[in-house]
Amino acid sequence: MEPNRSGDDRHGAKPTIRKGKPARRAGIRTGGMVQRVPRFLAAGLLFGVMAAALAGESKDYFVIENSPGQINPSPRMSFQFDGNRVAYYSRGRDLDIMPPAKYTGIGKYTGELNDGYRPEIDQVKRILANHEIESVPGLNIGSVLRYSFARNGTRYQGDLQYRSSDEISGKLAFLYDLAQDLLDHGTPEINLHPEFAVHSASRNLVVDVVFKNDGAQEVVIDGPEKWSPQLAHPNVQYLQISALGDSGVKFKVRLVAKYLSAASRSYGSTISVKPGQPVKVEFVVPYTEVTFDPASSAQQIHEGTYRIGGMANLNIQSPDEMTGKVFTRMDMLPAVELTEQ
Repeated sequence: MEPNRSGDDRHGAKPTIRKGKPARRAGIRTGGMVQRVPRFLAAGLLFGVMAAALAGESKDYFVIENSPGQINPSPRMSFQFDGNRVAYYSRGRDLDIMPPAKYTGIGKYTGELNDGYRPEIDQVKRILANHEIESVPGLNIGSVLRYSFARNGTRYQGDLQYRSSDEISGKLAFLYDLAQDLLDHGTPEINLHPEFAVHSASRNLVVDVVFKNDGAQEVVIDGPEKWSPQLAHPNVQYLQISALGDSGVKFKVRLVAKYLSAASRSYGSTISVKPGQPVKVEFVVPYTEVTFDPASSAQQIHEGTYRIGGMANLNIQSPDEMTGKVFTRMDMLPAVELTEQ
């Protein structure tokens, strides 16, 4: 769990305070999207603090994840609070009922809390400290809030399972706004940002995946040797490309080690991305090895313009604060010209 690990705060920049957009929450309240008043959040000055100095401190945290028993659970969302500072550990949980087909942020994003969030944080702490709501037993019924915080000299920690229709669900909705604020305006201390480009070459689909890192720490992920080619398994590691042509041709492919070009085979086991040093990994996929949708107008790639999207479910090896699975969409390519030859 991210909040139990210590970070290495090394950023010194202080971006201008901007007005955050209200987040549109997926599954927070029954009845659809809820608009909220925008907040201000600044990615304020971070002071260099060694991880060892933080190891003994107990910091406040909130973690929201799906109830046990769900087949394809959403990534958890985690927050750590330290005085006026807040960190959001983004693993790819959707903050919008209709998430955009683009990258929204993976990693640790930090900022400075303003007074706009404090009443709601204090309200949730009061409810939990006074045991004003009981955890709902059962499997696959909603979400679980895992928490640890200090209040009036006492530390409270535990788990609270709740349904989307429960009152506490609405009281926790501000966390989705806070997450969006941090993604929009926070400082990315840890970051992984995959992008891709596609072109045709001799009846091959050539996919260049570029891993960027706008954070302050090196990020290491499992390489394509650990990625699965199986389209029907959502919980494995994968990097998937999906295409829809103007003629109705529709296909998908999951990129794996056997498609690595000769120049990229060294990335088969692990991919290490240093801050400010993008890493390009090239895949060459024969046209005959893509999977066509049953509704595709043809079972082969025709010459034309294609709208191509990408998504990835990857395992981060390091840094320790972000180890484990992350999910991310990649920016849609609206008009890629592919040839038959």
